[in-house]
Amino acid sequence: TFDHSFVLPHAKQPHGADMAVAAHALLLAAAGTSAAAFSPLRFTGIFPTNNADVRLLGSSTPIGEGSPSSTVLRLLDAVDAEKNESAASSSSATLPRPSAREISSLFGELEDYYLVNENTGGNCGLFQPLLGLYDVAYVQTEKEGDNPVGGKWTRKGGIAQQILSTRRAFQHLLPTNSTGLGRTMLGGERSVVAEAVNVISLDALFGLVRLTVMLRGDAVAITPEERRKCEDRLAKRRDSAKKGDSSCPSTMTPLSIRTVRAYFDAPRIVLGKKGRIVNLNVGPISDVVLDTTYCDGQIRVGKGGNSGTNFLFKRCKTYDKEANEWKVLLERSPMRKWKALGVLGTVAGVGFQYAFKAKGLPGTLFGIISSALAAITGAAVLFSAGGIERDDSTNL
Repeated sequence: TFDHSFVLPHAKQPHGADMAVAAHALLLAAAGTSAAAFSPLRFTGIFPTNNADVRLLGSSTPIGEGSPSSTVLRLLDAVDAEKNESAASSSSATLPRPSAREISSLFGELEDYYLVNENTGGNCGLFQPLLGLYDVAYVQTEKEGDNPVGGKWTRKGGIAQQILSTRRAFQHLLPTNSTGLGRTMLGGERSVVAEAVNVISLDALFGLVRLTVMLRGDAVAITPEERRKCEDRLAKRRDSAKKGDSSCPSTMTPLSIRTVRAYFDAPRIVLGKKGRIVNLNVGPISDVVLDTTYCDGQIRVGKGGNSGTNFLFKRCKTYDKEANEWKVLLERSPMRKWKALGVLGTVAGVGFQYAFKAKGLPGTLFGIISSALAAITGAAVLFSAGGIERDDSTNL
């Protein structure tokens, strides 16, 4: 399963690197795992020529001290420790919780490693290596109170989170118009470089009730003038955030030529695991600016072009069914608004009756939660912006 094209052609290979990589590939094979299982895409980033680093697709095993691979491992360990997840590695489990400045420093290290060659073959060479299915693994905001992933659906203390729990959040980058709902050109002159699908998956009642919120959009590379305007806004925002916050970085790295603006359709709200109960678009169209500051076969690091928020995305495994649930939901034609409200009203009424007539606490809770969830979704359809928070400039 090892392919020598995974070795970066511009990196100086340390003595014995071929043997080390081959040994690593044999270990993967012995474990029953192919290198290709980590991601269907090859990493084609350009690194400094004086950095001795050999990369195996989907692996972050360092070869040579100070390599980006070792920084990726340290970042993942720091994120696991900060989130206090059970999935944290044995090494991170013994480490103290990292500070926001320490995690921000690791993001910065990867950004310094990831040099983008402007002669990589146009938009195809710049953006094709970024394509794939991704988990939103970690978010680091510069402004307290920002909630760039999920908006009102995932905000702690909000009404939705009193009933629902967040299963997973995704940001998928797909080839242009993969869903058949997108465009290849915007404004008649700007080429779409990728299709983005953001997914928030929520549930209640131990997974019996499922709610999915999706944003589908088309991404275009921004112009140098747009980059300068974004950098000016970032500088002002960072100066404001630095007041009284020692964890805020003192300098700002300019946005790269991989910065895009994604133009999103109205949010798609889906009730039910298959989208048969409620499936409709509700709320305004929106747009965000996102830079890619690092990408390899395992992770992608993004930075909000208007907010400076750092995002850590982990590539999903090829066998991850949850990462592909959005496809069947987005394929369904959305309902008309009033039909959806009728369905939700019926669900709320049936749930209330079930709660009133049920014998026993489990049945009562099921009826109450089902009725409340239908009512909240109905209110979102009738009054809200689909969960989008307009005061946050980097909503995913």
